[in-house]
Amino acid sequence: MPSSSSNATDSSPVRTLITTTVTATSPPTIEETTGPFDPFDPFPTSGTHILKLDLQGYVSDEDQATATSHLRHVTQEDMMKSPSERIDTLCFSAPRDAQWPAVDGLSPTHLEVQANVDESIDLSPLDKFKNPWTALRSLRMGGVCSFSEWPAVIAGQVESIDLTYSHAIHWTSSGGFPNLKRLKMEENNAIDMFLFAMKEIPGLLARLEVLHLQSTNGCDLQYDFTPRNLQMKLRRCHVLKDLCIALAQEDSDLGLARYLPRSLERLEFHCTMSRAMSEDLDEWVAHANNPKWLPSLKHFVLKYDANIIGGRPRDRTEDVESLAPQFDAKITLVYAALEESWFII
Repeated sequence: MPSSSSNATDSSPVRTLITTTVTATSPPTIEETTGPFDPFDPFPTSGTHILKLDLQGYVSDEDQATATSHLRHVTQEDMMKSPSERIDTLCFSAPRDAQWPAVDGLSPTHLEVQANVDESIDLSPLDKFKNPWTALRSLRMGGVCSFSEWPAVIAGQVESIDLTYSHAIHWTSSGGFPNLKRLKMEENNAIDMFLFAMKEIPGLLARLEVLHLQSTNGCDLQYDFTPRNLQMKLRRCHVLKDLCIALAQEDSDLGLARYLPRSLERLEFHCTMSRAMSEDLDEWVAHANNPKWLPSLKHFVLKYDANIIGGRPRDRTEDVESLAPQFDAKITLVYAALEESWFII
């Protein structure tokens, strides 16, 4: 998904990554790499010391046991290291129940998990660790369907949650997510999951600072919510600073300009190319000419590419290619108005 943070470039800071990979067929391998990174990314994918469990394809029970033994050995070694050398990122793909106790003793800041083939995942073993993960700050979870029971170690600590191609996520937890202030939801019913989060997490409206939503594959707003629900929630996010939103669900991209919170400093809006959206851009132009609209804005992107961002262009119900010149002209007017009023990066 497009990010409203500055993209890493050749002139970006460079860091060294040390990745330990555990497989079922060989001893753990350690690889050291260097590359640029974005220090301002609100959703960092990892730290600098990474542990990956790589069990691609079918894995026998014997090989699972071997991989678990490797994990246990890596964990024991990690517990003996200085804080600056310890594993800060754990990447699990389809973890088995027996593998969670093998990483009891790590102290990661980032956790990335991918669902099993049946789109399920069980994170409850995290609350049973003898060595609780007290440093955990972010979670990235992919391919999970119908998940609601969040372990306290996640709900009680994380500041950032990134959901990719997940579905029907609810937010039941005794921890209440008191530190959560950054949400990223990519595809499937991303808007629904965001609105359920707003409904089910106490106080989230008052502390959400970063929101990235990508909904382009047509799975959103089917039963529980409407575009109006999204508009009203966005308007009430009074401390939201960073909003990146890509909407290709029919009509979900309309009428947003008037509901954007005045607190925004960074805004990326990716819409569809439709006749209705072409008319809606007139409202964007009008708001952009009002210096009171988004007085703190420092970074702005407006594009009509939401239908291709997800990599699966949806069928268009109308011939809209001829609208491109209108879109370009109106978007140019929006940029021109903002540049007159603010310094836009």
